[in-house]
Amino acid sequence: MRGRTLAFVVFFYCGFFLLGGVSYAQSITVSLSGGSVQWNNGFGNALTPGNSTNAGSASITISTIWSLAITSTRLRLYAYFNSSTAALAHGSLICTTGCPDIPSSAVELKINAGAFTPVTGTGPFGAAGASLRLLNIAITGANRNSSNTSVLAFNINLSSLPQLPADTYSGTLTIQAQATP
Repeated sequence: MRGRTLAFVVFFYCGFFLLGGVSYAQSITVSLSGGSVQWNNGFGNALTPGNSTNAGSASITISTIWSLAITSTRLRLYAYFNSSTAALAHGSLICTTGCPDIPSSAVELKINAGAFTPVTGTGPFGAAGASLRLLNIAITGANRNSSNTSVLAFNINLSSLPQLPADTYSGTLTIQAQATP
């Protein structure tokens, strides 16, 4: 167990959208309170192979602010990896063949007081089987210009990886918002 280190960086995306062939001035801004979550001895939370509970070193606060056109009906916030099989890839130069990576299905996220959910969905962003919808907000006249603040907690469930070798594993979890007409 000594030597297992894991870190991934969380990015955000914001932008303008084109809906129904007509351009509307609308915006979504996603901000994060921190950009790094780690699992290692230095934080007292080293990964334990075969263990279903491996809490991240910190949670991240996600602040989403939006100003949407009257045609928008829903705002969704997604977390995703670019690979479902190697969401957190091994980094050792020692292991060159058959080295296990940590799949997105082992990474579990929780918004506020909800339950931990594995990152196994297929959404509009990221790889198939490597996405999780974090928020799904109905847009009405009352919240067309509004905001949301949520706390994102992290767990790595290694119950399916009882022989995970000591290594440095890293990856990037991207947070992206989408408005739909």
